[in-house]
Amino acid sequence: MAYQFFTIDAGTSQSDVPEEMNHFLRSHKVVAVSKAFAACADGCRWCFCIEYMEGAAAREPEGRIDYRKILSGPHFARFSLLREVRKQIAQDHGEPVYAIFDNDDLRKLSEGENPPTMEDLLAIDGFGEKKARRYGERFVKMSAEAYAARLSAGGKGEEEKGRKGKAEGAKDGEGNEGVKGGEGATATAGAK
Repeated sequence: MAYQFFTIDAGTSQSDVPEEMNHFLRSHKVVAVSKAFAACADGCRWCFCIEYMEGAAAREPEGRIDYRKILSGPHFARFSLLREVRKQIAQDHGEPVYAIFDNDDLRKLSEGENPPTMEDLLAIDGFGEKKARRYGERFVKMSAEAYAARLSAGGKGEEEKGRKGKAEGAKDGEGNEGVKGGEGATATAGAK
């Protein structure tokens, strides 16, 4: 194990010091971080001791998939409709949305031009007879209604929103902005 120490004086602004520590944390495999507030004769400071493994690089954080970036405008519009249907069913059952379908399942279901059928649902790995009885019929019905409403509105609303979101990075219907990975450490400190 190796150790790196950082300090930052209390009450001063050292803008380069926090970034230096965050860079160190992002680029090393950190085992532990200890911090203490120290009152010294020349002032008060935060002290950080970082224990890390020499020669081991930090693991890249796994990010979320931004479906707006990987799906076409019409495909993302159908995906968004299915997410809204899933969200409503989950709220009605008092369950998390992923208990019904995960986002990748919805991506697969939104590939076709038509709303998903019961056969489409049963083709999803992990969506068996039990889930079909509990959510399937309602999901198929609500999806068909949502697709019909989109078509009766000219089909432009959600597709246009999908294209606009792609261009501007707007939030989707559930408030998600897209890929979010770990952004490194948020601790602030200075190197000595």
